[in-house]
Amino acid sequence: MGKWVNSCFLATVLAAGALQVLLFSAARGGESVERRQCAVVGLGTDAAARTVLYNKMSADAVESESFHYDSYHHPTLTHLRTPVCALVLPLLDKQVAGTLLRTLTAVFRESHVDPFLQNSSFYHVTLLHSRNASRETVAVIKHHAGGTCALEAAIQRVVVTRSGVVAACWQVISDTSLQPGAFRDALSDELGVPLDLNRVVIHTTLARLPFPSPVHPRELAASLTRRLCGLRASFSTLWILKEYDKQALAFQGNFSHAQLRLHCPLARA
Repeated sequence: MGKWVNSCFLATVLAAGALQVLLFSAARGGESVERRQCAVVGLGTDAAARTVLYNKMSADAVESESFHYDSYHHPTLTHLRTPVCALVLPLLDKQVAGTLLRTLTAVFRESHVDPFLQNSSFYHVTLLHSRNASRETVAVIKHHAGGTCALEAAIQRVVVTRSGVVAACWQVISDTSLQPGAFRDALSDELGVPLDLNRVVIHTTLARLPFPSPVHPRELAASLTRRLCGLRASFSTLWILKEYDKQALAFQGNFSHAQLRLHCPLARA
């Protein structure tokens, strides 16, 4: 798994918790459209419960990132004295990533919004953030990943937070899929670390808004949701990530990773 893995001990700080931000919910008309679209792909059955989770996200948990501006937004990379680790599911489907990027570009252009776009080659879902990971912890991850199917999901809603983070929230659409809540529970039980209340929420950060948007965030979120709700993706690879710069994967900083494939148990094949 690489020498760096030996120096880290994984602590389960969930990405959903790390992104705990106050959601700008869509306008009533937008919400009804979202629900209808999501229902087409089998989503929305737990919409009320998930909305409660979204609305509990707190803006206080997210630090504003620093940007400098010339002809393009450039995030200011901060080198970390102690590298941090994370367990992520990269979006390796280039067609889906391309659809996300094209839709974002179109909506931002129409809305006259000037964003910092995440690198579509590194779109991902973070399952766990970490400070360290020992060999024992990696063994636990490998054990659970080895008996876990790929994550099959579809976008349920796009949110724009008070701090300007644009994130696609995913809903699991297959009974045999990796179940984020159960997966996190299993790791938490074995590592003896309590989980965050938002353990079932999974998201992909798509963009950041360094400056105030000319369009109200809830309108921007509703527009993106209408176009992206129901977009499906399969996440079949886990990365154990080591970041040497803050937000390295998001801001194209310095990082390394080890890779694990997700394999369904034979009984499910």
